[in-house]
Amino acid sequence: MFGGKLQKMSKMFPFITKTWNPLAGECSHRCDGCWARALAERHGWSKYQGQPRIDPKQINRRFKSGEFVFVQDMTDLFADIEPFDEVWRFSKTEAQN
Repeated sequence: MFGGKLQKMSKMFPFITKTWNPLAGECSHRCDGCWARALAERHGWSKYQGQPRIDPKQINRRFKSGEFVFVQDMTDLFADIEPFDEVWRFSKTEAQN
């Protein structure tokens, strides 16, 4: 905090205009030093706790033409614990848009 106001988080990659995290829950890898887990714990983001699951609010999210979308920056989209058919379902949905 600075002067009582939250500072805007800096972007690692300035060309990214949106993030899309359709997979919620804890990442199955539990890597030591994981920046995403530390960030979620620090901010109390409950979306990234519990069993891996599809976030229904994110499935039909639309993006504008020209946006550069970073997909699943908070967990591993293709982790063994996530059924492939669910990953394919939302990948196919987004590709049609």
